[in-house]
Amino acid sequence: GKAEKELLQTLSGKRTLSETDLGILKKALSGRAFAVCKVRVREAEGCLYHLHVPKEAVTEDSVCLLWNRQALSGLKHFSHYEIYDNGQKLGETGKISYTARGLAPQSTHIFEVAAIGRPASPAAEEGTEICRQSVTVTTRKAAVAVLDVTKYPYFAVGDGIASDTAAIQQAIDDCPAGGEVCLPAGYVFCCGALFLKSDMTFRVDGILLGTDDPDEYPPVVCRWEGYRKLRLTKEHQQNTVPVFEENVYSHASLLNAGVYDSGEPGRTGPYHTKRLRICGRGMINGNGFSLSYNEGPCWYTGRKGLPIPQSPKRDQNVRGRVIAVYNGEEIYISDVTVAYGPAWTIHPVFSRNVTIDNVKMISMANGRTGTTEGMLTLNGDGVDPDSSTHVNIAGCYFTVGDDAVAIKSGRNRQGHEQARPSAYIRVTDCVCVDSKGAFAIGSEQSGGVHDVLFQNLHIENITNFGLWIKSAPCRGGLVEDVIMRDCVLKDTGGAMQVEYNHGGDEDPAPVLPVTRRIAFEDLSFIGKHKFGVRLIGHPESPIYDVDMKDFRFQDFTAKRAGKFVTENCRDVRMSGVTLPDSLSWEDKL
Repeated sequence: GKAEKELLQTLSGKRTLSETDLGILKKALSGRAFAVCKVRVREAEGCLYHLHVPKEAVTEDSVCLLWNRQALSGLKHFSHYEIYDNGQKLGETGKISYTARGLAPQSTHIFEVAAIGRPASPAAEEGTEICRQSVTVTTRKAAVAVLDVTKYPYFAVGDGIASDTAAIQQAIDDCPAGGEVCLPAGYVFCCGALFLKSDMTFRVDGILLGTDDPDEYPPVVCRWEGYRKLRLTKEHQQNTVPVFEENVYSHASLLNAGVYDSGEPGRTGPYHTKRLRICGRGMINGNGFSLSYNEGPCWYTGRKGLPIPQSPKRDQNVRGRVIAVYNGEEIYISDVTVAYGPAWTIHPVFSRNVTIDNVKMISMANGRTGTTEGMLTLNGDGVDPDSSTHVNIAGCYFTVGDDAVAIKSGRNRQGHEQARPSAYIRVTDCVCVDSKGAFAIGSEQSGGVHDVLFQNLHIENITNFGLWIKSAPCRGGLVEDVIMRDCVLKDTGGAMQVEYNHGGDEDPAPVLPVTRRIAFEDLSFIGKHKFGVRLIGHPESPIYDVDMKDFRFQDFTAKRAGKFVTENCRDVRMSGVTLPDSLSWEDKL
């Protein structure tokens, strides 16, 4: 039409738009420009939509189903889900994920998820079906070879004392594409760093125990709390942690996949390691309390956070992880317990299509929380998606010495220049108890974070914060389009906080951080908290476009004055939020 032609002429010859130009643009976009676009939406209800299967979560014997729903507060008629496989009922769940197991290789399945309503009356036996969606999946081929590391020609000892590094690494190197390396149950395999590769399964049914000898974890280039770690003197490097004179390599992790490659600024990829599965019924134990004493400070029980006993290594920024994935694609970690790393537990960096399903992550030694009460892993995060996209964390359990999940994308100027955001991340059906922190974004989010869903989470007995978006003026970075809903927060240091007060001021990004379009919905606050909700922006960069809806308070107590605080915020909308008498609201803008 005429308006569209005028628009094209305007945009082709001008860098800026006048008021007349904007009028043309508004007219062109008023509906006629898109009138030819017809969208067909599959039958769906608020309680069930977007049933899908991540491609990395299809194996020879299992399929992970994910779907979505609106907040439970708006679904009064909904009860639960029923799961079917080729017409046969598999089970029921109140979650928004389900993993079908025990399937045959190369078998085709029509999975159906049915949303079931509440019974019409207390006397009724069951509710009626509201809607259902289906997805068809064919499982993968069976492993072309299964290499048992205790058998010929590897003969791993598995007594928890002798080093099995060489034997297991040789099995990994020998594993053909589509094959599996198996660490069978009944053994404790002690080893140093192992290096996985594409197109393989690494199954741990026994215990994989990291040695406490740092020489068994060679130096590698990596990202440590948002900074690139490689050998450069302070005079020649652009970014470092300024406490130390030089930026040096970090130790490799217990399990390593891929090679650090930040690629081109603002572009995803490259991906070096593809179609890797880590699974099993056993435990991957990083032996972090002993190892990190040799690599750098780790756990502490007092004296203002200093390690007891003092580590002979003063640089804490060289510790490895339990599992580190660099530039990975189609990575599936399922069912296994991952515990006690020298630092973070699972760390995917510059990766996409990562699913972590039904994994237990533990870095708190005795279940007690606090930096001065129990032995814990310093920086003992559970999962840290770092400049990674299309990540699913579903049905996981956390008892950790820091945040259960912390979404990151680089630090300060370096993260800003790399411009590699974390995006399209889903954290659902998880439990975090007896931990230092729970579910967070930041604070190293300088490359940006967008399109994140935290849903159906249980958070209990947390020292710091249950839901936390944290940044600092030096970070920069845009955090937007985040939803946190259907969460229970019980007995936390602080129930929910969005802040720009976290972190130092070294090597700052050229822009202030921005946080916008955040929705908190259907949250239950139970028990004792130091405070309820705090949104603390920056005078020159307010937090804005925030929706808070349907908050419930049960037996709620809070200690601090101004327990519900908004400071340097604008466009904060609240509905269904009635504060209890113990919780006062203070708006400092």
